[in-house]
Amino acid sequence: MKGRYFSLRGTSVARDERDIIKESGEERVYFTIKSPLREASGTIVGMCGLSIDITNRG
Repeated sequence: MKGRYFSLRGTSVARDERDIIKESGEERVYFTIKSPLREASGTIVGMCGLSIDITNRG
C-alpha cells in the first residue's frame, strides 16, 4: 500500500513513484513527498503530501 512506509516510521519520505493509468495503460512518474502532521503534543493526526508529475523531465 502506498504511504504505508510513511505511516510506520512517522517521518517524511521523498521518492519517485510510478503509476499506470488504467484507461490508457500509460505510465506516469511522480516525485512525491509525504510528511506527518502533528498536534502540539507530537501525536500524528494526519498526513501532508505533494506529488509532481516528472514523466517528461529532461
